[in-house]
Amino acid sequence: MGRFLVLLGAFVLLWHSFRSVARQISSEASQRPSHSGKVDGKPAEEVTVPEEVTGKLVRCAQCGVHVPQERAILDRGQTYCGEHCQAQAAPSSAS
Repeated sequence: MGRFLVLLGAFVLLWHSFRSVARQISSEASQRPSHSGKVDGKPAEEVTVPEEVTGKLVRCAQCGVHVPQERAILDRGQTYCGEHCQAQAAPSSAS
């Protein structure tokens, strides 16, 4: 009976520790800002996300974000998610 209580106590302690760590990781992930905090010049809170994206997604050469091909900016054979990434890439490609 003593072993059972020790095992039960260890299980409860491990379970509680796991849930605590999982909650902490979840809350940290939800509080992380995006790389700029803005989308198309608007604060992220004001941007509405369409329910369904149609068409091909392409990867931004600067930050790696995938955007619909029709919204991407094509410059010198590279695709960018916006003007900010295109501008950041320009100095490195000029060297």
